[in-house]
Amino acid sequence: MRGVGLILVLFGLALGGYFVAQNLEAVQGERGGRTVMEPMAAAKDVAGRATRNLDNLKKSLDEATK
Repeated sequence: MRGVGLILVLFGLALGGYFVAQNLEAVQGERGGRTVMEPMAAAKDVAGRATRNLDNLKKSLDEATK
């Protein structure tokens, strides 16, 4: 019975992974004539902008204290 349970759990994980992958695939592509970014690419873009803004703020504060 342990083997059957393990097989069912692995099958459930594989099925869940498949549905997650399909759902993420739906987020990519084009909607209403506008290109939709992948969630990870959008997060990287936002993180990059935040880092640049933080660096600019630090430089401005350093220059102001001189």
